[in-house]
Amino acid sequence: MNGLERITERIASDAKKENEAALEKARKEADAIIAGYKNQAAAQTEDSVPKAKRDAAERTERRLAVAAMEARKLTLAARQNVIQKAFDGAAVRLENLDDGAKVEWLSRVAAKAANTGAEAVILNTAEHSRLGGKVVEAANKLLGDRGNLTLAPDGRDFPGGLVLAARDVELNCTIASLLGSARGELSAEAGKICGVM
Repeated sequence: MNGLERITERIASDAKKENEAALEKARKEADAIIAGYKNQAAAQTEDSVPKAKRDAAERTERRLAVAAMEARKLTLAARQNVIQKAFDGAAVRLENLDDGAKVEWLSRVAAKAANTGAEAVILNTAEHSRLGGKVVEAANKLLGDRGNLTLAPDGRDFPGGLVLAARDVELNCTIASLLGSARGELSAEAGKICGVM
């Protein structure tokens, strides 16, 4: 081998060694960079998992609170519906009392509601002429000495109960009015009887 070939071979050999050393150095740097990013990703994951768990727990808690509130609203609506049906049923029963029971009930209502004992009793149109005289007579007996109720000349259009009239003042004792005013007092009791309270 001549001198030129040896020099060329040596230059090529030195260049190959330098390239291999540079390549090895680049591999080590790349491995270090990859390891750094892996550590950074692991640290971020460790930080993210507890936060994600907390966020999920908070969302679950909020959803459970909303569901509980909706359940309470539905339960309350169902209770109110049952109580309303009980009051509606009571109204129907009062409207459908037989004449004897109706006279007894209406006379007690009139006697209890009478302020002066000289009011005019107004019944619904269907019952006014049929039961009015009996109701007034029984109510006056209940009132005793101050019993001076009279039957108004005409009935009115309402489902049941009565109205007491004295001059310009009328006292509404219709079934709807009586049940409406008693509702506040009786709702809890009706709920207990119906099994919803």
